[in-house]
Amino acid sequence: MFWSILLGIAVTLLWIACLTWKILENWTTENVINDSSCIAIIKERLANGDYKVVAGVFDQREELQTASGWKTEELENELEEEFRNNNDLIVIDV
Repeated sequence: MFWSILLGIAVTLLWIACLTWKILENWTTENVINDSSCIAIIKERLANGDYKVVAGVFDQREELQTASGWKTEELENELEEEFRNNNDLIVIDV
């Protein structure tokens, strides 16, 4: 699927001690533009136990418009629950 490219793109990962759902909500609000179709947020567990989380905004043609990434030692409980309920991939239609 088109959002699988999120794991392969080169983004600068911002380090944060604990990534929260609110941080991701704020990012999505700041990055959605008029022809955005959806936002995909994917989580990957790294070998050292940290997490890599990448979010991307896709347009109607399923082309990536913008993306950001975070490296974190911990996921807030609410965010971890969202990932658990969605098989480590959260898709938000906009």
